[in-house]
Amino acid sequence: MSPVGLSGNTFGSVNIKATFGTNNDVPQNTCVPVLSCADSCASISIVWNKPDNYADVVDYNVYMNGKNIGSASANNAINSVVYPYIKHFYADDTTNFHNTITYHNFKATGLSPNTAYTFYVTSVHSSGKESAASVSIVQQTAPTFTNIVKITASGAVGDGSTVNTKAIQQAIDTCSSKSQSAYGCKVWKKEPHCYDLLNLLISTKYQPSLVTAQYKGSSSYSDIRITGEGTIDGNGWIKNSADVTDEVGNKLPYYAHGSTTA
Repeated sequence: MSPVGLSGNTFGSVNIKATFGTNNDVPQNTCVPVLSCADSCASISIVWNKPDNYADVVDYNVYMNGKNIGSASANNAINSVVYPYIKHFYADDTTNFHNTITYHNFKATGLSPNTAYTFYVTSVHSSGKESAASVSIVQQTAPTFTNIVKITASGAVGDGSTVNTKAIQQAIDTCSSKSQSAYGCKVWKKEPHCYDLLNLLISTKYQPSLVTAQYKGSSSYSDIRITGEGTIDGNGWIKNSADVTDEVGNKLPYYAHGSTTA
């Protein structure tokens, strides 16, 4: 089966049309979500749909450049933030009342920048037998960013309390396409956008705003991802009290509502 994906040195992601109705056990709609690799030069995430015939499928194997790089279940145990909660849920189900889920995603790590990789997925049956390969996809990692704009030069302070909205906006305004801002914040003037906060406080008031969407007179955006340990409050929620501990022992932050007043 011929791989499909990107040509030349184009950086982006691919989405393969599903072939449901084929009545087989081959994984369907293998693709790379747009934002899963838009800011990473070292990892690519792949997702897929279950096959038409999935009753006996217990797992999936992922192949990169023709080599088996692991199962979806083992990969999620390492990379998924929700895996401990899923594991805890099934541990409480002592009567096995609930069906066991299968994972339809995989994060390939340790990759080289600006490099194309070919992936395909197989279903794994309870007997250990694998299905035929899914449609192959080709995905290229992001390049190594060389144009770095330090937001601290604009006055940003990563102390968790200083409002850095204006300083960060100034850094964004100086960024060229596909440049990288400090604290690992990859900023594009064209979509997709990724803001990695890393303990920066963006705003505790309604104005000013880094991203305005769905408001009279503002622009609408898509494919925006905000990650990291910083705080954003634009009529949203802001952490203002001690954490609580959840059922798997992780700290669960407590947030209070934001403010729309200046």
